[in-house]
Amino acid sequence: AGTHCEVYDPDGGGAGTFTPTTGSMSGFRPGHTATALTSGPHVGQILVIGGNGGYPVQAAMTEFFNPAD
Repeated sequence: AGTHCEVYDPDGGGAGTFTPTTGSMSGFRPGHTATALTSGPHVGQILVIGGNGGYPVQAAMTEFFNPAD
């Protein structure tokens, strides 16, 4: 476990593939939600919200992740 990130391609290899990125998130947080942004000043980035910061504490964090970094 850690702060590393992977990009998921649902069509990759017929069954979906995960590709590691060089960037990382600011903290470890399983159970988060992630939304690809398609317009506005953060287009191309991923909005990452919440998650579990260490059971039972919920992470009250939001961040923009740029998979191109």
